Amino acid sequence: MKTYRNVIGCKYLKNYTIEVVFEDNSKGIVDFLPMLNKSPLNMAKLLKNKAEFAKVKLTDGVLNWLNGQFDIAPYHVENYLVA
Repeated sequence: MKTYRNVIGCKYLKNYTIEVVFEDNSKGIVDFLPMLNKSPLNMAKLLKNKAEFAKVKLTDGVLNWLNGQFDIAPYHVENYLVA
């Protein structure tokens, strides 16, 4: 069974990319555009507005937007790492 690292920090970069910091202090860049394009959820469509996407928050290791109405679990974060 694969284990995933907890996210302890995040910073919006540009477009649909976020820099994340993991519990081991390593960093990665995540591109969420592929996920947003695949998601049938209305909340994901709202996040295609870059101004809304840029409002990312981190709560208890979970990236979230829209006052917690849309979130991404840490294991999904690792699946979308591009750097």
